[in-house]
Amino acid sequence: MFAGAALGPFAGFVVTVLYLTLSWAMVHALPFGTLTESDLPGADLAARIAGGGARLTRALMLLALLSAMNATLLIASRVFYALGSAGLAGEHAADVNAGGTPTTGLLATLALALAGLVLPSFETAIAFMSPFVLINYGFCFFSLLVLRRRDPDPGGVYRAPLFPWTPGLCLLVSLVMLAGSFAADGRLALGSVGLLVLAWPLFRWTRRARTVVVPDGESLQG
Repeated sequence: MFAGAALGPFAGFVVTVLYLTLSWAMVHALPFGTLTESDLPGADLAARIAGGGARLTRALMLLALLSAMNATLLIASRVFYALGSAGLAGEHAADVNAGGTPTTGLLATLALALAGLVLPSFETAIAFMSPFVLINYGFCFFSLLVLRRRDPDPGGVYRAPLFPWTPGLCLLVSLVMLAGSFAADGRLALGSVGLLVLAWPLFRWTRRARTVVVPDGESLQG
């Protein structure tokens, strides 16, 4: 556990360096027109460097996509499970199978993912979902700033190197990217934010008479 905690910031640093290095390579090796029109600039970069490397790059991207889809399903299903445990997502939302998988949450997540297939294109899905992600990240960074102000010494529970500059910078970047989402497609971004706003009265309604699920199988009303 301690080894994982120690490697966490280092792993994040390595991933950041890799992203920046790859971005620098694409900007310097590919014409600007290719970058703006290409669906997979990484594959174009591989083709320019190694000829047939584009096929290998596309295959690796597909494998990475499958991994990302699996992680998304696992994460989102457990968010639904947490909502069910708090009594905010229905009676059976916190159900799990014998192996510990939140089956209801997994099925609900899969249904929402399949519903996204009605969108006309992948670009539309990205434009619609980006504000969700950026607002979520923004609230996380802002929450950390508020938490540290209220509790400056959390006892080593969660370290924030270079605080408050790192979360402040991340919050600023999230706001800039959110503004970029509105500039790119204001209609879809507005619809995304509108859906988030509509979720607030739903949350208040479910909170009025919730049933909290506790580990021993009992439930608490209120």
